Amino acid sequence: MNPDEVTFGLDDIVRNGYTFTDGVGYISPQLALETALKYRFNQVSAFQVRIAGAKGVLMVKKELEGKQIQLRKSQTKFQSDDLSFNVIRCSTYGFGYFNRSIIILLSSLGVPDEYFIRKQIQAKDLVDY
Repeated sequence: MNPDEVTFGLDDIVRNGYTFTDGVGYISPQLALETALKYRFNQVSAFQVRIAGAKGVLMVKKELEGKQIQLRKSQTKFQSDDLSFNVIRCSTYGFGYFNRSIIILLSSLGVPDEYFIRKQIQAKDLVDY
């Protein structure tokens, strides 16, 4: 990365004593796309990275143009001039699973019990015996 493509020192969002952005910065859509293609992903919305003594997660921020990275104060662990952009991991799609706690929560929020029964039948039909 070039020095003009990396911004350091974004303030963290802190409310009522809680830091909501600890370790989370931003990456521009263009750089996110180039990085995703390099790692052969179709679409990626977040990256776990290391760059210039900083580490953490970068999420796509639509408002950034060109190749840009913005790092928060909480991401910088030590000072370094090495702007090598090291991707540790990319976000991917994962499967969600219903468990008792989630079913009880969704049911109490108004999701009909018949929905869960239908999903259970569909899942059973997909299993090879």
